[in-house]
Amino acid sequence: MMLSYSSLLLLLAVIFSGVGGVLVLLGIKIRLGVGLLILFLIPTTAVMHAFWLYEGAVMEGQMINFLKNLSILGGLFILASSPGGE
Repeated sequence: MMLSYSSLLLLLAVIFSGVGGVLVLLGIKIRLGVGLLILFLIPTTAVMHAFWLYEGAVMEGQMINFLKNLSILGGLFILASSPGGE
């Protein structure tokens, strides 16, 4: 069975965000979980919330989501750098 690119990307997104979130939640291999979440969040933020492509209210909504994701990324970097996150 051959997956299309969108199906493959969806599968990778589910794996990265699901496994990463569970690892962080349970406190198991926190840095691996954070890495998976970062690898998921960076391209998702750049592709799905490209506020610079829009105008007006749509631009504002996309910018809010873009900045929210940047905040989450900052928290993930802090979590990755904290001691005991092995």
